[in-house]
Amino acid sequence: MKNLLLLFTLAFISTYSFAQSPQKISYQAVIRNLSNSLVTNQNVSMKISVLQGTVSGTAVFVETHNTTTNANGLISIEIGAGIVVSGTVNAIDWSAGPYFIKTETDPAGGNAFNITGVSQLLSVPYALHSNTSDSTLSETDPVFSISVASGITSSDTMNWNNKDDSELNEIQYLSYSSDNDTLFLSQGNFVIVPGLSAANVGNVCPAKISDSRDAEVYNTIKIGNQCWMAENLRYNSAGSVLNTSNPSVIYGRLYDWATLMSGSASSSSNPSGVQGLCPNGWHLPSDSEWNELEMELGMSAADTNITAYRGEHGTYKMKSVIDWSSGGNGANSSDFNVFPTGYHFFTNFFELNEFAYFWSSTETSGTIAWSRYINNVNTGVNRNGLNKSFGYACRCVKD
Repeated sequence: MKNLLLLFTLAFISTYSFAQSPQKISYQAVIRNLSNSLVTNQNVSMKISVLQGTVSGTAVFVETHNTTTNANGLISIEIGAGIVVSGTVNAIDWSAGPYFIKTETDPAGGNAFNITGVSQLLSVPYALHSNTSDSTLSETDPVFSISVASGITSSDTMNWNNKDDSELNEIQYLSYSSDNDTLFLSQGNFVIVPGLSAANVGNVCPAKISDSRDAEVYNTIKIGNQCWMAENLRYNSAGSVLNTSNPSVIYGRLYDWATLMSGSASSSSNPSGVQGLCPNGWHLPSDSEWNELEMELGMSAADTNITAYRGEHGTYKMKSVIDWSSGGNGANSSDFNVFPTGYHFFTNFFELNEFAYFWSSTETSGTIAWSRYINNVNTGVNRNGLNKSFGYACRCVKD
């Protein structure tokens, strides 16, 4: 007789129909010969034993089956529905395991059960075990007096019943970066949209930032590879001043150069590496960083180093659409949003609604540093070295 190899796939699914009888366990096996070919569409006979304790333990139930493999070599039987040799499924105490299923097979369909396999029944057929659970369990705490549930009070129940069901409390607002590859949540955090800009992972420009020192919140704008504050710095440090004629937050505070640098040395690098009075993670722009911004807004590289009014991007791209005198309002197409803050010197304020001045981190001498300024008449932006003692506005750039 040809030797056969049985590969068993156990699917113990207890069936429980009407009261306590019959009780059955579904069982499947795939039969292959030693050349690993399926034994298909062939009558086979099997002897099933349920062994208790070990692989060679006492057989508490034995039965035989005669069945036929299908086109895939699979046989499907129900343990408990065969010809009983000894014992009953009903009498098995499943809590007294472990139990093992022993299969003996005659592939010719006779009684020469010469192919044997044993598999442990690792999970108890729960529907069968529940048949005896009423006799094996006793309730010792029917009112949960020793359970953690005994600590639940009527107040707890009331709080659960009054839970917050308003989805409005969970709302956050979404905004996106200027190059449309990053989404920002209004309460913090962001996500890079996959596939749009891998390079932007290290150069994210959030829609807003919050200064941890005073909780001031600033809008930002990404222009080219730079992320700028779209508002003037408002940090109230010693040496800074606020124009009481227009204390609006959009005008910010004015700083002399030494106060703004906060002890740092001059820097002409790009980026400057000078935090000064900027929030953590931000820095003062160098003269070179102002040049980079101006080139992104349309100025030629040669013009950026001229000491004079240059280009037309002051009016059309940078100036705010309100507050400039003599019809000097801009178009603010870049969202840089420059307001006419004027400047401060000694104890006085000058040129409010006419000029806006900004410091750089780059000095030209011991008393002069590079600045940028815009007025209500010219269309360009002026690059000039001005006295460090003047009080000008500040824009910070993300590190």
